[in-house]
Amino acid sequence: LGPELCVYVNRRLLDCMSAPLKKKTKLAAAPTLGVSAPISLAGPDAHDLRETLALEQELREAPAAGEGATASADGAEVYERLVAITAQWVQAVGLRAGLSDEQVRDAGCALLPFGSYALLEELMPGSDLDLVAVVPYFVDRADFFAGGGLGGALLAHGAANLLAVEDAFVPVLKLSLGGVAVDLLLARAKVPQVPRRPSLTDTLHLYSRCIDEPDALSLNGCLVAAEVLRLLA
Repeated sequence: LGPELCVYVNRRLLDCMSAPLKKKTKLAAAPTLGVSAPISLAGPDAHDLRETLALEQELREAPAAGEGATASADGAEVYERLVAITAQWVQAVGLRAGLSDEQVRDAGCALLPFGSYALLEELMPGSDLDLVAVVPYFVDRADFFAGGGLGGALLAHGAANLLAVEDAFVPVLKLSLGGVAVDLLLARAKVPQVPRRPSLTDTLHLYSRCIDEPDALSLNGCLVAAEVLRLLA
């Protein structure tokens, strides 16, 4: 429904609820859609409808998604910086693990967006940049969170407010870079090479090759975003 039609429908419902009730109508029992019954079958009251009208008015007056051009440009710039920093870090870890220069060059890594940035393909004002670093088997989680790991590399390239949350359900590095708040996850895969720009098929394969549960949980958000975009295409 368009905004004008939604407003009209809500106003008509509000008028009907304000009018005297002439006749009671017995409602048919609603089917249970799910594993449990709904918390309530009550419809919206007059207050709910007024709040809905106010919300619709607020949404109509809010800036459109395309008006966040500056934030979008900042997000794209920070994303490219993070891609370069992460790639250098993965190469350094590979060399310390005893890989040859050629193996390190071919290993690769990917930085996949999820959340609103993946869905909108731009960073809205005030939004976080949610990313997951997908890396080959030789990268250990300790390398990611250690002081001299990726966090140290990010600090050396101007990152600030670095916070490692290792014991979270989905471990995350929180930081800010170029004025943009970033949530960075890690997904390790049992593969020697990771495509730098993986397709959905590649991502599904990497998901199936995740080393442990935190890796799979970290990559899950990217798959959810990709499925949402596929359904909306």
